[in-house]
Amino acid sequence: MVTINVHSCYGPKVEEVKTSQADFYANAGKALGIKKADLAYNEAGELLTQANINEIQNGDHVWVKSSLRGLNCDTVRLSVMGPPRVGKSAITFRYLNDQFVESYDPTVEDTWNKVKSIDGNELNIDILDTAGLEDYMNQDVSSWVDGKHAIVWVYDITNRMSWQRLVEQYDAIQVDEDLEVQCVVFGNKKDLVDTDPEQRKVPENEARNQCNAWGVGFEETSARSDTRITEGFVSVIRSVLYNYYAKPNQKKGFCTLL
Repeated sequence: MVTINVHSCYGPKVEEVKTSQADFYANAGKALGIKKADLAYNEAGELLTQANINEIQNGDHVWVKSSLRGLNCDTVRLSVMGPPRVGKSAITFRYLNDQFVESYDPTVEDTWNKVKSIDGNELNIDILDTAGLEDYMNQDVSSWVDGKHAIVWVYDITNRMSWQRLVEQYDAIQVDEDLEVQCVVFGNKKDLVDTDPEQRKVPENEARNQCNAWGVGFEETSARSDTRITEGFVSVIRSVLYNYYAKPNQKKGFCTLL
């Protein structure tokens, strides 16, 4: 028997469940209220086989759903925003291409697109990388967020000013846009702090507590070492998809932003 954390793919519900691997789906489905639960995924949105489930350990996190429910969505649109030189382009490139770029010269507006499989859903992920728009931060930025499902905010944990600027930008855009989009905050360049702890200028607890107050997700990431990049993107994309899962027997359609 193991005690694990099971998450619903259909909403933020999470339950601690004591189960054997053989009875995993029955116990997880009952705890989450999911009828005929038969699919499980890890934190990165990757399918877990029965062999993977047999290796589940105490404290693991698993996302569960039923193959009977489809998704009325095929495209998720994101903006990656934040102060200059915090690694926005590197984060975007790492997630979409699984590579690290040391330097990148963005155009005024770069939009990236790639198909990603998340929780068994094949999704077109459109990402607006705003690195080339940093000179326009004091101007109207409505076009950066209009039509987007979510925003990935980025700051540099080795640069105190970048965190302060992100807080100002977040507060300003929330007031100006009255946003109803999902958000996650990435504290980037964790690899530098792992190598030299004295480089840290933004305490993790300070940033995490602020994100909790905002009601948004938080991750400390590294584009260089690929630390928590995929998991962070998947977490915010999952929060977007909650409203687009079809009821059983409902036909698949498209998600539409109004």
